[in-house]
Amino acid sequence: MLDADHFKTVNDRFGHAAGDKVLVGLAAVIKRVCGGCGLIGRYGGEEFCIAIDGFDEQAVQSLAERLRQAVSDTRWLPNGEAVTVSIGIASLDAQCAVADLVKRADSALYTAKATGRDRFVTWQDVELLNGVPEQIRSAIRDRKLYCEFQPKVEIGSQQVVGFEALVRWRSDRDHNHPTEEFIRQAVELGLINEVTHFVLATVIESIVRLDAVFGSSTKVSTNVAAKLANDMNFMTSFSRALRNSGIAHRIIVEMTEESFIKKGGFQAQIIPLLHELGVQVSIDDFGTGYSSLSVLADMMADEIKVDRSLISRIHERPRNQSILRAINSLGRSLNMNIVAEGVETFEELAYLRASTTIRQVQGFYFARPFHPDSIDSVRHLFPVRHQASMATSPRPIFVRN
Repeated sequence: MLDADHFKTVNDRFGHAAGDKVLVGLAAVIKRVCGGCGLIGRYGGEEFCIAIDGFDEQAVQSLAERLRQAVSDTRWLPNGEAVTVSIGIASLDAQCAVADLVKRADSALYTAKATGRDRFVTWQDVELLNGVPEQIRSAIRDRKLYCEFQPKVEIGSQQVVGFEALVRWRSDRDHNHPTEEFIRQAVELGLINEVTHFVLATVIESIVRLDAVFGSSTKVSTNVAAKLANDMNFMTSFSRALRNSGIAHRIIVEMTEESFIKKGGFQAQIIPLLHELGVQVSIDDFGTGYSSLSVLADMMADEIKVDRSLISRIHERPRNQSILRAINSLGRSLNMNIVAEGVETFEELAYLRASTTIRQVQGFYFARPFHPDSIDSVRHLFPVRHQASMATSPRPIFVRN
């Protein structure tokens, strides 16, 4: 099953003649991509049905992706905007009567629309996703979501200068759901806004305990998904929560490169709003996405977090060293703070200290993320932060075994 996304909006904005042109164009693209594969028909409205025989699951999904991309690449609207489609896939099996096949495909189509549109979803995906939205909401309500904090460390003094808040989901069996998978599901199901607000609230709640050990000059980073970065409604409510927290000047908002690359009001409207509150903006996982050094110059960020993939074994990878030097040089010229993520070995740290001007790092070499209840277990890993009255005292030499 295939359905044109936001088709009513097309009719309302451009008129029914434009809508008819889209339908004719869709039929032509479907025939071009799927012609000869099976039976193609208009099911109703802006919905089409394609019946295919003799294809395995992987081949059907590959065909669906080619079809989705072919539609997205074609322009029918007067202003040149793309039309996208959502696709639902179901297969006839021993447990599925012919009469139920369309129902399953339609349910998959509905899920594709509910999780962001411009994608395909299989009936198997629907079965896996059933119940997950309520599970995530229950996890927030029952405090099964929680945050751990990973220290950000200044290389020279080896003192903690900040933290990154990392959300976790503890299941009923007292083990954690894989974080990346949980976040991906939250994004796809439209629940990431609730999770993001939960993390910010936890940061605000935890900062007093962090201050008691590490001092009140540290900053705390919280992540905002790229999908939310250009969502003006969400970012407005998020900014309001920051303003009301009273600690906005101590918050760093981390966003991936995709947030900066996407067309929208993020750089023109959102970043100035955050800066007005005293919030800093960080480019997270830099080096893994869309970035090039020329693009970096256009990003209105205060900090770059270089991804672990570039830092891993940096001391023995000349190509990565060259890339890191270029990022380091351009970042400094743009007055951006540079942080190396995922530092796990002494050799990596020694290279950063000797061969770059990067002075802030984060990684298992110093400490794993910790829960505020376990703050005493990491207290001894770092030198005591000196108060102003002790500034003239000799600084202790801190040696890590």
